[in-house]
Amino acid sequence: MAEIEILEREGARTVRLTLSDELVHVEAGALLSVEGDIDLQVRVPSIPTVVRSILSEEVIRRPRCSGSGVLWLEPSFGGYHVLELKGESWILERGTYWASEGGVDLGLHREPVVTSLWTGEGFVDYKTKIWGAGRAIFNTVGPVEEVDLKNSSFAIEGRHVVARTDGLAYRARRVGRSLFSKFLSGESLMRSFEGTGRLLICRVPFYQMRLLQAAERRRGASLRV
Repeated sequence: MAEIEILEREGARTVRLTLSDELVHVEAGALLSVEGDIDLQVRVPSIPTVVRSILSEEVIRRPRCSGSGVLWLEPSFGGYHVLELKGESWILERGTYWASEGGVDLGLHREPVVTSLWTGEGFVDYKTKIWGAGRAIFNTVGPVEEVDLKNSSFAIEGRHVVARTDGLAYRARRVGRSLFSKFLSGESLMRSFEGTGRLLICRVPFYQMRLLQAAERRRGASLRV
C-alpha cells in the first residue's frame, strides 16, 4: 500500500506518494517530481476516447507510475481529500480526480442531457468515474464533509458537490414548488441528489482559494470592459 502524505508549505498544499514496488495513477500534468526507480507509462487512447475527452474537457488517460520511489504532485491553494474505496463506485466532479492506487479503476460517466443543460454544463457532460478497492486522492477547493443519504434527498447550489456514489439520482430542480418561489427567493436552480448513498461536499473554499477566485473575477471584469 502506497504511503500518502498531504503536506502544507507557504500556504499551499501538495501530495507526496511513497511507493514500494507499487502502482498508482495520477492526473495528467499533476506530477511535480519523481525520485527513485519509477516507470511512467501512458496508454494510447482510441479515437472515440479522444473525442469524449475534447467534448468533456476531462482527461481520459492518466499516467501509470509503477516501481519504488517517491512522487511529488503539483501544489495547490486548494486542498486534498483521501477516500478509501471498498468495492463501490463514485462519480467525481470535473477537475476533482488527482491520483489513485492501482486497485482503483477509472472510466467515464455521462450525465443526462436535460440535467446537463439545466445545470449549465452544456449538451455533453462527462465526468470521471472510479470504482474498485483502494484509495483515491481528490483535489478540492476547501475542506470536505460527507453527507449520508438514506432514501432521502439533498439539494445544493453550484459545484459544491465533490463526488457522489453511483446510484444516487441526480437532477436540477427549483428551490420552491412554483416559479414565483424562484424569482422571489433570488435562488437559481439547485442540484438535487436523491436515494441512498453518500455525497462529498465542499461548502467553503480555503481563504487562499477565495483570494485567487476574487482576482480571477476582477481580471475577467477588466477584460470585458
